[in-house]
Amino acid sequence: MLFLNNIPNIPNIPNIPNIPNIWKQIFVTVSLFFSASTMSYNIQENRLLKSYSFTNNDNTDINIRLIRNNKDINRASIFLTTNVYSGQKSKSQERVLAQLISDDLNDRYNVIVDSVHIKYPSAFLLAEEDEDIIGCVGLDTQILNDKKRTLHKRDNNFNINSLDQHDKLVMVLSNLVVRRDKRNLGYAKQLITTCEIIAREFLFKEVFLMVDSENITAQRLYKKMGYKKILQDNNASCVVSTPLALIKRKCINYCYRKTITSTNKKISTRLILLIVPIFVFTFIQHAC
Repeated sequence: MLFLNNIPNIPNIPNIPNIPNIWKQIFVTVSLFFSASTMSYNIQENRLLKSYSFTNNDNTDINIRLIRNNKDINRASIFLTTNVYSGQKSKSQERVLAQLISDDLNDRYNVIVDSVHIKYPSAFLLAEEDEDIIGCVGLDTQILNDKKRTLHKRDNNFNINSLDQHDKLVMVLSNLVVRRDKRNLGYAKQLITTCEIIAREFLFKEVFLMVDSENITAQRLYKKMGYKKILQDNNASCVVSTPLALIKRKCINYCYRKTITSTNKKISTRLILLIVPIFVFTFIQHAC
């Protein structure tokens, strides 16, 4: 179960003396409505929470937080090098891989310390247990072309004015990795769920991801969580390690997409379901 920190409280309703009960009840109901609406606005606007906590399937308390500085990026680079690239690697290969990953993280993800406006939203998350990294995931803005049916990263010189009528900016989930001894325990699901929460906070309605066609386990998880395959990239490439060198090989990637429900819509629907019975009950009580 996921718990969100720093959610604003609904303000107290003041005492209302010398007013008929009917109007008191109406005032309280309306006050609750606007207070809760303000709460949903604050969550939705642009306030990324610093951390997200949950209790996992094995009753372990896990903290998921945003990267804060270059030290976090270096730790994440080493973690990815160790847990993504299997097989025997030399020390020099490990250093090269870690540097490539570090450069990629710096290019794609902003180090977010507090609530800030950023030009192209992104976030990189670390799941930690007793300050040890047990998982990570990234969320960044990429370009989807509906006509060409392609999804590709922004380069450093990207300008939003260069988009054509078929392009749109979308949120893409990537770099989802869980430490080998912690897999199949629900950590990946919690990391994905946290990304979806953040995407909603950035006011996006969809989350996309790319996955190797041979990664059946990951695809099974994505489908279970509501993602659907929409594109296939036959010209993708990936880096693999061999005892002699790091090499690029051709691979096939699938693009998956999920529509995520707006937090505001959820809260508004619940408020309507709460308020309507209160008004009906209040007027019936008054009429009797």
